[in-house]
Amino acid sequence: MKKLVSLLLALLLCACTGCSPSLKTVLNSYVGIAAHIPKETEPIAHTSLSFSDLPDEVPNVKLEIERMKELRFRIERGELTGTQAKAQLDRREQAYREIETAAALSYVRYCADVTDAKRKEAYDLLSVETDTLYALLVETHLLLSKDPTLSEVYDAETVEELKRADSLYSPSIDSLRKEERTLVGAYEAAAQGFTVEMYGRSWTKEQILTDSTLSYESLIPLYEAYMNAYNKEAGTIFLKLIDVRNRIAQSFGYPSYVEYAYALYDRDYTPLDTQALAERIQKRIVPLFTEMQDQIFSAQMRLSCGTFSEAATMERIRDAITTMLPELSEPWTYMTSHGMIDVSASEHRMAGSFTTYFASYEAPFLFSTWDDSYSMVSTLLHEFGHYASYYRNGEAASASLDLCEVDSQGMELLAVSEYDRLYGALADAARTANLFYALYVLLSGSMEDAFQQYAYRTEHVTTEQLNAEYGRLCDAYGLSDLGLDAYAWTEIPHTFQSPLYYVSYCTGMLTAWQLLVLSKRDRAAALDAYRSILDRKNGESFREVVRGAGLDDPFDADAFRKLTDAMERIIHESDTKG
Repeated sequence: MKKLVSLLLALLLCACTGCSPSLKTVLNSYVGIAAHIPKETEPIAHTSLSFSDLPDEVPNVKLEIERMKELRFRIERGELTGTQAKAQLDRREQAYREIETAAALSYVRYCADVTDAKRKEAYDLLSVETDTLYALLVETHLLLSKDPTLSEVYDAETVEELKRADSLYSPSIDSLRKEERTLVGAYEAAAQGFTVEMYGRSWTKEQILTDSTLSYESLIPLYEAYMNAYNKEAGTIFLKLIDVRNRIAQSFGYPSYVEYAYALYDRDYTPLDTQALAERIQKRIVPLFTEMQDQIFSAQMRLSCGTFSEAATMERIRDAITTMLPELSEPWTYMTSHGMIDVSASEHRMAGSFTTYFASYEAPFLFSTWDDSYSMVSTLLHEFGHYASYYRNGEAASASLDLCEVDSQGMELLAVSEYDRLYGALADAARTANLFYALYVLLSGSMEDAFQQYAYRTEHVTTEQLNAEYGRLCDAYGLSDLGLDAYAWTEIPHTFQSPLYYVSYCTGMLTAWQLLVLSKRDRAAALDAYRSILDRKNGESFREVVRGAGLDDPFDADAFRKLTDAMERIIHESDTKG
């Protein structure tokens, strides 16, 4: 029981790493605000400051909102026009970038110590108020775009992008956004410190799973009591989030939050496309995943005997990355020499890993929590894929969630060739475990999207219905055999924090698998394809970039069949090595 639960916890946690975008970050990358800077003409100037030198203060967002409103009013009345108005708007935009950066800094520092209530309060305030400021910026840009003297600044494409951004966010939903943020905060608090009373004391989930004095007979009822209570707590929060988010979507004319989220993320595929992909995944990937289950626990047992210390592991990861892609030595050196990475170990840190971007300083930042386990290797490879993309592309790196996940998951799978360096004597076990995980990502990415589509589209849905549907999906995706049950959805932060994000792990991993397959027959071509994706042009869509790199469209049924045939061969090859 403990081994099953530990494996599933590791899988769920690993699948939750990566870039977790805010509404502003997604839109910033293509509406002509902040990130809309063609890298070909203006190289990114990364700050020379170290992370420890960056300011730790909360700016006055409300004052900046009033300034923004005043500027919009003066432009609306014709008191400010032309280049003079644009110059003032540029200053307000710079202030916005500084406030957004303060929000990112605040979140990183909060994650380093989740017991710090003041940092949590600061982040919550900034995350909501910067949305308001962002909407005002978009509105003011649209007003100014009507000025005929600025036609060269606001070309037709930029105006359409601004209109699209304006259609997805408005200050009129500020109260709903604040309610949403409060509910997400309530979930984060519960996830961090939820306890259940039994056997005369309070128990956290970690304590239940790690207490060696508990017998199997004592563990089972205690674990079930915890999950029942936590499911009720988290379920109540999620039902409220569904209601709030559907009201946000409906205020913009969308039937549910599903359609709104796909539009918000600027996906070049539809919910119907992912439903068709889900059928193919259930038919083809589930059998491969089931086939590997006999090997995974043996591999896990071998890997659990290994210790991966921070200094030595970081050195091996650096060597592996720079051997594959020598040009990435620059972002690695910048990251480590400027303290733009925090992988400390502490019981007060936020679980999981992520990479974010400090826009005002043009600096990415990588956050994780070191635990000496073999999974740190794949986690750091994943996150550095995000980091390298941010370093080379700036905020535009996060314009497409799907490409974000190719940046990270492509790095992971291309590194399979470096496993002897990365894992030493445990290389074969790591290959088995990580290929198994790469299949799991395809399943979980598709399944979580299917679950959330059901949640947001089912009228007056209840927690009991959500549990039943999740249990049904676990069966359909072959995950019940591993012990994943109807309550496990409450363990996935993205379901609460980043709705409808998860399918991008699936589409990104399908592309990453293509890189691995290609690398088996032409290593140089696979690395060049990854470079092409990593250095994509600002504004290019996911499927456009993938095809431009010489790879197949992940939604093409024939290409999917050919890919899964190749995946099966690689997995069987791994069987013989393991």
